[in-house]
Amino acid sequence: MGPVVSELAKLPKADVRAMAVYLASLNGAQAEAHVVEKATRPAPVASLSLSNGQRVFEGSCKACHADGLGPKLFGVSPSLASNTNVHSDQPDNLIKVILQGIAVPATKDLGYMPGFKDSLSNTQVAELAAYLRSRFASTASQWQGLEQKVAHLRANPGTH
Repeated sequence: MGPVVSELAKLPKADVRAMAVYLASLNGAQAEAHVVEKATRPAPVASLSLSNGQRVFEGSCKACHADGLGPKLFGVSPSLASNTNVHSDQPDNLIKVILQGIAVPATKDLGYMPGFKDSLSNTQVAELAAYLRSRFASTASQWQGLEQKVAHLRANPGTH
């Protein structure tokens, strides 16, 4: 994604705005289909603790992702509310970023993000992902099978 952001930064603002308007217009049709799908889907089984996920967020993430509400300890505070990984249909990219971090950010002003694969358990990562989804994408359906997904992605890191 870094090269995409880097290259898009070179475009005139009018072009970037036109692409954003177009992409947002696509979301309207998907949102209608999602409402129908969500109404027919069975209620998820809640086995992960959102309060534990919140504690992990506050202890590991909030220093950098305070959404402008907290200290900017490292000079930035990118909002997770606009992070596409949190709004995605699949949790894979979010989990990979939590586990592996981001060594080379999209722009220099963002700074790098450390990986937490050595400091958070599968359950903690799953609870963090569930909390982030609940807090920053509250209208989206909750992801299922997060602990199994975390275990799989930890065992098969690949690239992102």
